[in-house]
Amino acid sequence: MRRLTTCASALAVIAAAADASAVVTSFDDRALWESTVGPRTFDEDFEAIPADIDYSFTTTSAPNGFVIEHRGGDDFRNLIDVTPLDYADGNGTNGVSAYVDGETGDEVWLTPDAPLTALGLNVSSAATGEGATITLIGPLGAVLTNLVLPGGIDAFVGFQTPASEPILDIQFAGNGGVSGGEGFYLDNIGGIVIPEPAAMALACVGVIALMQLHRCG
Repeated sequence: MRRLTTCASALAVIAAAADASAVVTSFDDRALWESTVGPRTFDEDFEAIPADIDYSFTTTSAPNGFVIEHRGGDDFRNLIDVTPLDYADGNGTNGVSAYVDGETGDEVWLTPDAPLTALGLNVSSAATGEGATITLIGPLGAVLTNLVLPGGIDAFVGFQTPASEPILDIQFAGNGGVSGGEGFYLDNIGGIVIPEPAAMALACVGVIALMQLHRCG
């Protein structure tokens, strides 16, 4: 009986992590996001990069706050790009040139250097054709939220989560497997790292839950 109770507790921890979408607040206004979440731990506008960086098929450290990785078979347009308007729907400043395709499995992933309670970024001209989505990944691989990236130049997307449901990965993927893929720019990426004690406590909870599940097996 005690073992069943322990296993049930571990499953409850994982279920709570997997049911986190209701606690994510989304923003489409940068000023409102900034006033709500407060001072950022990092802000990256890519203006300090002196030359293009190709992040296709490799994990690349951004200058500040996260690493970026392209996954899939096509290396088209996957640059931290310092040549403005490398393609027609760029925003005219340094930024991340990204290409995703639901049919071929091409995706772009950002992994913060530490768990985040807030994320904000500008998107240039995504979802004008084939479409693209952003998905926030939390503890134990839980999907915190996802949405279709907005169209237009310099549209803003922002999020806020509680420290108990931090952002661990950000995935950009094709929308519904539509043929042709989608190219877009990401710029002015900022976030707030959760305080270290909270991060350590969260990690311990995850490890304990996984250990208990292993014992259940």
